[in-house]
Amino acid sequence: MASDMQGSLKLQLIELETTGDLQENIRRMQNAVNEKAQFVLLPELWNCPYDNAEIRKAAVFGEACRQAMAEAARKNTVWLAGSIPWQDPADGRIYNMAFVFDADGAEVCRYAKTHLMEVHTPHSHYSEAEVFTPGDRFGTFETPWGKMGILVCYDIRFPEPARILGDAGIRLLLLPAAFNEAVGRKHWQSLLCARAIENQIFVAGCNPDYAWGKYKAWGHSLVVSPDGVILQEGSGMVTLDLSETDRIRQRMPYRKIRRRDLYDRTGRSVSSTGTVRPDRRTG
Repeated sequence: MASDMQGSLKLQLIELETTGDLQENIRRMQNAVNEKAQFVLLPELWNCPYDNAEIRKAAVFGEACRQAMAEAARKNTVWLAGSIPWQDPADGRIYNMAFVFDADGAEVCRYAKTHLMEVHTPHSHYSEAEVFTPGDRFGTFETPWGKMGILVCYDIRFPEPARILGDAGIRLLLLPAAFNEAVGRKHWQSLLCARAIENQIFVAGCNPDYAWGKYKAWGHSLVVSPDGVILQEGSGMVTLDLSETDRIRQRMPYRKIRRRDLYDRTGRSVSSTGTVRPDRRTG
């Protein structure tokens, strides 16, 4: 409840200029974290270029990068989140793993990207599944400012994950991302605003700012309010009052007006005229 929450949250977004040098990327990340912030959000794959060969190389050093994040959080007394290539030492599988650390440097959440991007054009094909294994669960965590959840980049294209996290009680959805320039220009803002409005939550998405081969990051990181207002664009810090979710939901309580009896996939049928209606046998 809002009464159990601390005051306003100072959230910093960092659009890192990622290089092909892992140690340099770690140094840039650690130098960019602002001790005046309370929570810092990094991009997707902040420690390596968005390239399958580079991802495989960086995944071997996943634990070192995880520890670097923990140290940056502890040293600056901030919460810190972002994703890195992570190779499971047990089976060698590589995950696009988002980690969240508290201000003591303790890991409070890890989430493996569940929806892997796939793109087909007349001249090329790309699939993240060529390097990553998808995760099989979603992640939420408690903070002094309220409950939060985390997704990674392509996950935002699907309404279900954000809805599941919203129903789990989150007030802020964090999205480490790496949208490219072409797609980001068309879809980035619309997707983040849609997820914020339909779930009445804050959404913070952070893209990097660099070019590597044919890939050009979009940047334009965003923080969106529960009613779809853009509060921050690009790198920088913004102050949020997460209890605003309560006030917005009271004014427009459409989340509780949802017709779950119509949405249940196992409880509907299609008539011969193509009309979708509830299946009366199941609900």
